[in-house]
Amino acid sequence: MGRPVGDSMPRDEAAEPADPALSCTVPEAPEQTSGRGSEYPTEARNMMDIAVAAFSCDITRVMSLQLSYAFSHILHSWLGHTSDHHTMSHDGQDRRRELQEIDAWYSEQIAYLLGRLDSVSEGDGTLLDNTLVVVGRELGSTAHRMERVPFVMAGGARGALKTGRYLDVDGQDHAKLLVSIAQLMGLETSSIGNRKPDSGPLSGLV
Repeated sequence: MGRPVGDSMPRDEAAEPADPALSCTVPEAPEQTSGRGSEYPTEARNMMDIAVAAFSCDITRVMSLQLSYAFSHILHSWLGHTSDHHTMSHDGQDRRRELQEIDAWYSEQIAYLLGRLDSVSEGDGTLLDNTLVVVGRELGSTAHRMERVPFVMAGGARGALKTGRYLDVDGQDHAKLLVSIAQLMGLETSSIGNRKPDSGPLSGLV
């Protein structure tokens, strides 16, 4: 997640730093957890609530939140599952229903985050209107393939991003998406990584 700099300088560079007390409310302490796997949903919501609070108080302009990873052995017991995520991902069609349930659950968490951002008024819109949320995964399939990796982009990025679209970018380099994101954040760059210098942004995104 990120908030474009645009005409607003980051707090440590601004001539007159904003007083966070004037623009945000200190949230209540999150529900305590013990680290047990069954409390993973609560921990995930806590992290998302902290992210929204940090953005609304302008404590940070960029936030990275990882709910899981490719080799995750999380057991989604709250969905009624008895096998962990990674093991099921290699069981093929036999586990399709459970894997779809897991994907749906993570989508619900993303929807929760977007809803929380959209509930915070900011200027003429909401926090979501002024934020870019990028949701991705590490692999394109359970066979460890790097092709057709899906990404979801949400938020208005201060009007810079047109939403409500599905784009098939026909195998363009992933680095181009990262360049586009960096440029949306106000950075002047034409390349990220070292595989293809000066790759440029992803065509058709902005």
